[in-house]
Amino acid sequence: MTNAIIMHKRLKRKGILTTGYFEGKTMVLRLIMGVFAFAIFANRPLSADIWISGHGDIGVGLDGNSLHMHLHFEDNATGVGGTIDAGEYESTDHVIGVAGPSSVRAADPKWSFIGAATDNVWFLPQSIDPAKPYVGFGLEELSVGDWNGNLTWTLNAVISSPAGSNFSLWNNNAFGDPMVRFATTDGISSADQFTQAPEGHEHFNIAFTREGTYQIELGISGTHNTLGLLSDSAVYTFQVGTISAVPEPTSVLLVSSICGIAATLRIRKGWKKSRKKSLAGSF
Repeated sequence: MTNAIIMHKRLKRKGILTTGYFEGKTMVLRLIMGVFAFAIFANRPLSADIWISGHGDIGVGLDGNSLHMHLHFEDNATGVGGTIDAGEYESTDHVIGVAGPSSVRAADPKWSFIGAATDNVWFLPQSIDPAKPYVGFGLEELSVGDWNGNLTWTLNAVISSPAGSNFSLWNNNAFGDPMVRFATTDGISSADQFTQAPEGHEHFNIAFTREGTYQIELGISGTHNTLGLLSDSAVYTFQVGTISAVPEPTSVLLVSSICGIAATLRIRKGWKKSRKKSLAGSF
């Protein structure tokens, strides 16, 4: 607030503003209200950007001389607020929705990598479910002849997640047993990795043990025949549990404007009252 008042005084000295004291205060208050509205919504995903069904990939391409991780939709997918058009997007452009219902973790100890036996589990399946995102891991954009062997996917970090939560990724073999790729129940280590051939594409089960927002940093690396060892990393956000629409940018501006107008009216009303009292006292 102090910085805004200083800026107002500087503009007034330069003749840019000719408003009185109370209107200067109004400008400051409107600025504060706008910042407050922005702070509420700035870090929340736009409703159309929460991917809730359809097929898409956590993909990798070669951008010049560097690997580039992204999200890729071969066909249109569905977001909370509308259609997500087919195409390539940055990892931060879309939140991946993981809706319920949840189920209690299976009692068999072979599933202990997911979490405690009493944990509820929200998951995305390796087989298609029309009600959930069908998330693949794809290297289709990389040509086999350009690479010396397979590339390696890694779980680099869980940047943020609900307290007490765990994240895991696996696929089931022909006997229904889990082949674990990533699991945070025992921490994150060099064991949290798997390899994939260039031009490859796979689907996995992805599980979470608490409702809330997870920011997961994944990595990819491999040896290019002419460029040598290349790598990249990116953060993907998952919204687990209840998924609801959030305000679009126009809504943010509307809230800011309403707050500013309300502040303006309130202060101008006070200014008029104080002016009337001053005039009454001079007669």
